[in-house]
Formats: sequence, structure tokens, C-alpha cells
Amino acid sequence: MQPPTVKAAIKQFLADCAAAYKAPNTLIWYESMLRRFEQYCGAHALDQLRSAQLVRYVSAVRAEEDDGLITRRTAHDILRALKTFLKWASTAYDLLDLSSVIKLPPLTRLPSRALDLATIRALLAAAPESRAGLRDKAILMFFLDTGCRSGGLCGLLIEDVDLTRHCATVKEKGGHKRAVPFTRATAEHLIAWARVRPLEADHFFCGMRERDAGAPLTPNGVLQLLRRLAQKAGVNQRVFAHALRHTMATQYTRNGGNLRSLQAILGHADIRSTQSYVGIDVQDLIDQHERFSAAGDLNRHRR
Repeated sequence: MQPPTVKAAIKQFLADCAAAYKAPNTLIWYESMLRRFEQYCGAHALDQLRSAQLVRYVSAVRAEEDDGLITRRTAHDILRALKTFLKWASTAYDLLDLSSVIKLPPLTRLPSRALDLATIRALLAAAPESRAGLRDKAILMFFLDTGCRSGGLCGLLIEDVDLTRHCATVKEKGGHKRAVPFTRATAEHLIAWARVRPLEADHFFCGMRERDAGAPLTPNGVLQLLRRLAQKAGVNQRVFAHALRHTMATQYTRNGGNLRSLQAILGHADIRSTQSYVGIDVQDLIDQHERFSAAGDLNRHRR
């Protein structure tokens, strides 16, 4: 059988699933999970798919997960459905089996993603002494100070950033807008970047290379930017926008901020989501317990 386009192959895959008496909900699930891949490369010939292309797709899906746009379960399901499709395609069209290229994210609960302040300092120091370096430092500080998601940062227009009031308006999941404050330290980095950014750009943060100068950044582009800084800084921990969001939440409460105000800053509808962001390490727990325990009060009153 002559290999068709990816789009036509997905259609045939769903037809074969139906012929194999797969449950209607299973067919709906496969169609939904493969929709992203069809949009990504549906017009390409199936036999022209290459490992590098699939690796880029996997990275894009994981970037959405890292940015909080999809859950780990959804990322796992999207890639699991693709793995099954590629396995089927290799048999149906006598092609090389590329399913092994697709690595599924683990579903076990991960430890806190928060970075320590020494790591943040190393990332800032790794930014080059250039216009792009000023942008990268401003991005790091904005993430750390606001807990903004990558999509919110990429969507910032010039008029969304008030450098006088130290406040920005971000638009994130579901198109919801919210105001996020930032400190004077972050404002200084934003002002330094604003002075050298391309004047023709509508978006506050934009590309600097010749081929994308002035173009808005993308979440995947931001992820690659953070990875480059981490590599240069010698940081082994995964660095991505959502890790900086967790870092902001952890440091905010560690420094005395309350969950209600943090909930508003992060844009959570349910405070339980906010609670899941706040990592407390063992030493913090010991220090807090020593300070607030009723048994400790008895000891203090004896002195």
C-alpha cells in the first residue's frame, strides 16, 4: 500500500480501530489525542516522517506541560496515542517503526520543581552581555517575580507593562486577564531591556536574531532560551517557566506572603491549586514547628 499523508493515515487508523470494534469513547479519545499531531504535520507524506521531526513534536508537547497549559496526564495521553499510531503505521504501510522515538513522561508525582536562589543567581549570571542578554535577564526576573506562565509572558504587549506602577496585565489560560505586580528590582531589568528592544515590535518580549527580530517569542522558544542558560550556568536541574512559577510560590510563602494573595497573583480559581505549588523542605518544617508549636510555647513560658 502506497504511504499516504499523515492526515489520511490518521483517518485510516481511526477506521481500522472502528473495524476492530473499539469502543466509541476510545475512537473519540484517539481522534482528540492525535489532533495536535495532524495539525503539526498532517500534510506531510507519512513515509517522509523522520526521528528529528518527532523529537521536536515531543518537545513542543512537553513545553505545553511545563507551562501548565496541559497536565502531565494529557501530555502522556497525547504521546501514548501517537506511539500507538506510529506502531500501527509501520505495519499497515511497511515502514520503519518510529514509535520508539516517543518517550512517555512518567505519571508518578514529582518532587517540588522549585529552584533555589543560588540556581537563579547562576542563571542570571549566565546571560550574555548583549541586548539578548538584557532580554533574558528581564524574562528570568519577570517569571520569578510574577509567577507568570510562559504563554502569558509571550503574549505581553508594550501597553500591558506599566513600568511606573510596577504592574503588568497578562492573558493566560482560557483568555483570562489578571494584573501581576513586580518589584523595583524586576522593573530595573525590564527598563534596561525596554531601552534596547526593537522599536517596531508590538510585543514587549521579542526575538533578537536576524530571522526573527521583533517577532513575538513562543513558549517553545522561551523553553529553549531557559535551557541554554541552564547549560551555560552548569545547572543540572530542569529549568522551565513552570519551575520558576513554583519557585516564586515557594519563596513568596517562605518570606511571609499568605496563600490568598498568592492565589490572586498566580491566577488560581481554587486555592488547593495554590497549595500544591508551595514546596516546604524539611528544614523549613523544623523551623516553623519550633516557632509555632504549642509544646514550644510551654518551653518559652518557663524562661
